[in-house]
Amino acid sequence: MHIEALIRDQFTPVQVDALKDLAGAVYPPGHSDDSDTVEWAQTEWRVLVWNDEGQLVSHAGVLVRDARYNHQAVRLGGVGGVLTHPNSRGQG
Repeated sequence: MHIEALIRDQFTPVQVDALKDLAGAVYPPGHSDDSDTVEWAQTEWRVLVWNDEGQLVSHAGVLVRDARYNHQAVRLGGVGGVLTHPNSRGQG
């Protein structure tokens, strides 16, 4: 297993293609989603998990936002765009 943490704009063409393949496995053709009606925030970081055969099996995006809570500036973190290949789920 190999794990990479990348800034969003640093993806190589191989990583982009692997992410498209993973998304296709998680959301196969005909799958209904809300991508036409919801605009998702772009994540600043991406975490990629590759199996020993070199297949991308999981992805998670990490985002950071500045906000105010109780009149105080705070920094918030979030996770989005989580994808795990169906064959790799339930393994820990």
